[in-house]
Amino acid sequence: MLVNDNGCPFCNEFNGRKELSYFEVMYGSKYDIAERCIFQTDNFSCVPSIGSFVEGYVLVVPKQHFLSVLTMPESHIKELLSIIRILASFYKSFYHQNFLIYEHGTADIKNVGGMSVVHAHLHFLPCAQKVISLFHEYEFLRFDSLFAAQKYYLENSSHPYLLLKDIDNSIYLAIAENIPSQYFRKKICDFCSLKGTGDWKEYPYIDNIKKTLATAKEFKFKELQFDCEGLYGTPVVR
Repeated sequence: MLVNDNGCPFCNEFNGRKELSYFEVMYGSKYDIAERCIFQTDNFSCVPSIGSFVEGYVLVVPKQHFLSVLTMPESHIKELLSIIRILASFYKSFYHQNFLIYEHGTADIKNVGGMSVVHAHLHFLPCAQKVISLFHEYEFLRFDSLFAAQKYYLENSSHPYLLLKDIDNSIYLAIAENIPSQYFRKKICDFCSLKGTGDWKEYPYIDNIKKTLATAKEFKFKELQFDCEGLYGTPVVR
């Protein structure tokens, strides 16, 4: 479990103690990044990820300390779906690609597998090709919606899991023990970017963080009126 000396790094960053956050201590001050949040809602913050091996790599993080996305309440999932819709527009407008979403999660604080930070966070990144075939080490089940995947998981397990939205909007879920740290990240990096540079602790990709911040400023996220009931139409993942 990666934390700083003052507790959860995401809780620090998004709940009024940014100066104590891992990002601020390790990167923000050093690389003159005063603010990395590109937009936020009542319950989520959206930020470029440390280790952005492609430009446009964003984390969506709940402000409240949940272990994983599939353990969040229905109201949060609904809000997340509209965030997905907004980010879909962002990727289409500036990167002209569909996008992946993935998470390594759990429902058991005593069994977190290879999670780097035990606070729910979804990874978003633009991608042009399907990736599910990369993950042949695990048995994935396919679902038509995030709610369906959540229902299955909560009824059948509390063990670590791998969750993926591929570019065709299919949802995949694998429940497994002994998942390697940064499993999705390293596999997708080898596929999409410079092979062997997927470890965010070794390759923070600060230039891509700054590029994403600049592009997000052009998109003007903060001028959007957010409506978690679906102002932006049918979410990409329902």
